[in-house]
Amino acid sequence: MGRWGSRLIPRWRQNPTWAARFSALPRRSIPPSPRVIPSTFPSRWRTAMKELFNCRLRVLSPVHVGCDEVYEPTAFVVDEQAEELVSFDPLSFIESLIAADKARFSAICAKGDLASLIEIYKFMRGRRLDGTRVGVCPGFVEHYQKTLTLSSRDPRKLQNELNNFVVLRTAFESATQRPYLPGSAVKGALRTAYLNLLAGARTDRIRPNGNNANQKARSLEQILLDGGSFQTDPLRMLKVSDFTAVGPVQTRVVYAVNRSKKPTQQDQPRPYQILEVIEPGAEFVGTIRVDGAPTGAGIKRPLTLHAARASATHFFGAELKREQRELAGIGVGNGLRPLSEGAVILRIGRHSGAESVTIAGYRDIFIMKGKSRRDGRQDDHATTLWLAATNSKPQTNSALKPFGWVGLEEVSASELAALEQTEWERRKAEAVNQAAVALAPGAAGMPSGAVVPAPEAVALIPAPEPPPRIVWERAALTWTAGSGELTATWEGRKALVKGKDLIPANLQDRLVAKKKKAKAVIARVTVEAIGNGLAIVAIEEI
Repeated sequence: MGRWGSRLIPRWRQNPTWAARFSALPRRSIPPSPRVIPSTFPSRWRTAMKELFNCRLRVLSPVHVGCDEVYEPTAFVVDEQAEELVSFDPLSFIESLIAADKARFSAICAKGDLASLIEIYKFMRGRRLDGTRVGVCPGFVEHYQKTLTLSSRDPRKLQNELNNFVVLRTAFESATQRPYLPGSAVKGALRTAYLNLLAGARTDRIRPNGNNANQKARSLEQILLDGGSFQTDPLRMLKVSDFTAVGPVQTRVVYAVNRSKKPTQQDQPRPYQILEVIEPGAEFVGTIRVDGAPTGAGIKRPLTLHAARASATHFFGAELKREQRELAGIGVGNGLRPLSEGAVILRIGRHSGAESVTIAGYRDIFIMKGKSRRDGRQDDHATTLWLAATNSKPQTNSALKPFGWVGLEEVSASELAALEQTEWERRKAEAVNQAAVALAPGAAGMPSGAVVPAPEAVALIPAPEPPPRIVWERAALTWTAGSGELTATWEGRKALVKGKDLIPANLQDRLVAKKKKAKAVIARVTVEAIGNGLAIVAIEEI
């Protein structure tokens, strides 16, 4: 499945038992956030054990969530007319070559030097290739054309130019190549907002310990969270699924450029980055759940869903206003999509800005003053902004856009059903179209006189039945910290699942113990067959 295989589907979608429960829950509107947030939060969402809701996330400005992946230079070509990057499978590309072209391509690859990369670009230029298409900004097309003209006479310059021509991918599903938003990104934003709330509610000045900014930041969190251990951390009760795309979602390759916040300061030549971003207007769905604190956990101030929402609205709302003032000061317009009424604004992903990921009043931001870190200094605010641009050296700031702003809103059962239906229809139409293209006369492996079946015939192929479920009434549960696996044993059979998300809150402390040999816990476990093995899909406390 690859690096991101475990994140292809939100965890709640992997568990049909949860999905069924979500649709049966009563829907209540979130009460409006108070202008002054009190230290105690009344919650209309509170239940005996947990608080949860289905939510839709709308992208308001370009978003890039890194995944340590790039568009490999030997696995994409630029369609200069359509302004699109075409990412293709290198093996399929090689198989499609005629013998003469294959020999020529192999000879280029065998050189193995920097200059051979330019030759590979030239070899693939203009070829019609099948693959995933991603829109690119006009400046990237010009950059691509300039790269093709690089000379191999100056190896150092060639190395620098090729290093700058790297396209960083946003997080994506391996199976579909569609972008998704990791739950960790959303949870990180909620955590930052909640820590800011706790810090702002204190009447005394905290003096964190540590010799550097990182140590002081950890110390500050520990003090704010009543010790900061896993056992007493109220935010460990916050469970956020990955957010999957619904409907049309566009990504685009843009430039991230750095600009000074001071309008009178002349911008010196600054480095840039090439990023794939999720375009504004995209929608994703996922779930947020707050479990009740287990008895004896030592959590003095349990988190509530209302507190998480209120702190996010307060913190990121203030950060948005601050940034908009700074952007207006350097001639950047308000490029954000409007926020829906009642939605919570968050900021996620790369280039969210130092202020949006730190605690107000305790910021210790490193400011570079030269090429060496020794020339830098610490400050309570950033002096520059990273903004999305259509080329690496924009002449004006008017068209630049900030990164990372999203809106989070609750969806009703009917809205969720409509979103899922839209996504189902889109995927079905896409599958029919791909099948028709693959079977068309003249396609790879199809003779010119072949008869192509009607798309309707392809679309009506029935989906396989879901695997049957089995309930183990008194299964023994054990947790393996090293592999992060939960194992259920029943009458000599075993079932597994990765992660702790299925473990009920009251069983967390007994199962996920710090002891080397934690005792097994007896519970009612539902399993289903996955290939030749069994997977845990639900756990109920006995």
